[in-house]
Amino acid sequence: MSQKPTHMERVEEVFTAVLEYPAEQRHAQLHLLCGEDKELVSELESLLHAAEKAQGFLSVGPLATCGADMPAQDTSAIIGQQIDSWRILQELDSGGMGIVFLAERNDGHYQQQVAIKLAKLGLTSSEMLERFHTERQILANLRHPNIAQLLDGGTGPDGHSYLVMEYVQGVSIDNWCDSNCQSISQILQLMLPVCDAVSYAHRNLIVHCDLKPSNILVSEGVPKLLDFGIATLLAPTHVPETSVYTQQSDSSTLMTPTFASPEQIKGEPISTATDIYAFGVVLYRLLSGHYPYSVTGVSRSELANAVLSFDVCPPSAKAGKERKAQLQGDLDNIVMKALAKDPQQRYTSIQALSNDIQQYIAGFPVSVTPNTWWYRCRKFTLRNKWGVALTAVAALSLWAGSVFSVWQWRIAMDKQNLAEERFADVRNMINTLVDELPKTMASQPGSTQLRVQLLDQGITKLDELVNSQSDNDDLMRELTIAYQQLGSLQGYPASVNLGEPLKAAATYEKSLALQYRLQKKYPDDMQLAVEIAKNYNALTLIYFGALGEADIGFEYVDKCQS
Repeated sequence: MSQKPTHMERVEEVFTAVLEYPAEQRHAQLHLLCGEDKELVSELESLLHAAEKAQGFLSVGPLATCGADMPAQDTSAIIGQQIDSWRILQELDSGGMGIVFLAERNDGHYQQQVAIKLAKLGLTSSEMLERFHTERQILANLRHPNIAQLLDGGTGPDGHSYLVMEYVQGVSIDNWCDSNCQSISQILQLMLPVCDAVSYAHRNLIVHCDLKPSNILVSEGVPKLLDFGIATLLAPTHVPETSVYTQQSDSSTLMTPTFASPEQIKGEPISTATDIYAFGVVLYRLLSGHYPYSVTGVSRSELANAVLSFDVCPPSAKAGKERKAQLQGDLDNIVMKALAKDPQQRYTSIQALSNDIQQYIAGFPVSVTPNTWWYRCRKFTLRNKWGVALTAVAALSLWAGSVFSVWQWRIAMDKQNLAEERFADVRNMINTLVDELPKTMASQPGSTQLRVQLLDQGITKLDELVNSQSDNDDLMRELTIAYQQLGSLQGYPASVNLGEPLKAAATYEKSLALQYRLQKKYPDDMQLAVEIAKNYNALTLIYFGALGEADIGFEYVDKCQS
């Protein structure tokens, strides 16, 4: 169990944490971190007095930085001085190796404001001066829209080196995201140009070694990478971009503990993986609102020990409820891959990390999540929500329509089968009536009157069928023939009959009426025309042969035709 930090360790820790913020936010953060400890607040207020005008362009806080323990310098004498074409206006920030001033062009050619970095007075270490010159050479080799541009450099009248850099009037990326980014996608979109800037530096064999929010300023929505003061130049040999190349450098002793990789803390060789780790810490902070490890209330040694010994929990575990679900899965995997303690287990390049971020934004699978069938389907569905929804609706509609059609078909088939069964029953009944009635009449003892009643009952049954089955054309054809056969029994003169010509004529006329109804539907049916002619022939024989009253029959025929 770690011991409670001493008072001096507490002062050092809070002071380092506060210096990560822009000058206008430092005093508020100081009170937030110190709480009710008024004595600590008072002590730290005095320490921050010299940095009140700082705007976060450079930062103090490396674990071991040359000049970090030097007392604050009085720079009032520098204000207003002329360095080449530039006039010093005010101090912006003070770091371990240098002081940054706001300056303006003063040669009358054109107006321009710049940031000038001067080596600190009294900084005589040849090694650190060499690092100052190295920074100038590194910046001279970098031309990228998201890296603060070196404009000029040289040695001032007092013999101290200086750098003239692009003046970025912005805020640190964490404060920008906290104030302006409402969604995770906006944060990721803002980090992509940073990825590109770091990747560009790596392609030029430069490792930044100090990636942190205060070194990434955002101006009008555009991030700029700053401060290559402790950057490392890798061996200038041709190495593929996807390789993790390394270089032993004194930068391994210069770092900001909160963002330092395990290999930096252990003093091992620096590689492009060092920047990937620091980028992961920054991304962790922006997505979850917290750092991977606690940075307050612990000493630097405790923080270093945590980085080396303890596993980091996924950012979703520290995020608020509104972001927790969004971070789980792909984003957790991306961040944790970047924060692997073993450099070989991290992304092979910052570009590979950027590719996964772009894949996530576009809704495609990322390389660090197992590529299962379910995962691919889920990503496809999320990427094509409307298309999948419309397809599902269409498929459901098609399925429902198919089920409904099958259901309707079954009903229609049932009705057809029932109709066919009923038709068969009716046809059998008609055939039975027509075939059996004469036999019954012949075998029935008694008077002719009884036979007449049997025929009348048969014709009445046919009439009922006409009324109940009038929409069945096939049955109507059967009934026309049945009427003719029963009419023949009633009084057709050319066969044995019951001597009822008037009833016979009426029965034949019923047959003829049905035939004319069918002829309206089937005017080209020749068989029907033949049946109509037979009916006329039978009626002619009945009217002329038996009654001699043709006018009665023809009047009825005219009525049927009309």
